[in-house]
Amino acid sequence: MENTIFNILISSAVIVAALTGIFNVIISFSNNRNIRKIESQKAINDLIKYRYTTLHANLSEITNLEDVTFDLSDSKREKDTVSKVSERFNKIEKKYKLIKPLLDSDLSKEVDVLYGKATAMSNELVEHIYAKKNIDFELKDFLITRQELEQKIVTNVQLQLQRLLLLQE
Repeated sequence: MENTIFNILISSAVIVAALTGIFNVIISFSNNRNIRKIESQKAINDLIKYRYTTLHANLSEITNLEDVTFDLSDSKREKDTVSKVSERFNKIEKKYKLIKPLLDSDLSKEVDVLYGKATAMSNELVEHIYAKKNIDFELKDFLITRQELEQKIVTNVQLQLQRLLLLQE
């Protein structure tokens, strides 16, 4: 009789140990899955943080550039204005090329449309200057297009920053 009770106790202990082992494996898999989710979310948050800080820093640099006043009253002032606008535009263009991959595609596409227009006008202007070809626009229109492009870049970067903040909530 003692032997039977002993066998029942040992059998029960083995069954309890097996069940405990099974539950431990299940809990371990569950914990690993949760850890992977947390690591994935951390990576996403790190990417959002990188995008935000990079966009914010570049936006600050763009908005801190010296404004250019349009003065097209005579040819000397006109050349000076075009030179200043071109210098400013080149700085903004470099910044945009750096931050474009960080923008959502819908925002970068809007900028790209204006960028294409400004580039085409710029190429026509260069041909006019060096090859004496006629252009279909006034210099003022060219400068305004560049200014609109700059404003579109600033606006879309600001929109992207707002979107990134909403993702963090």
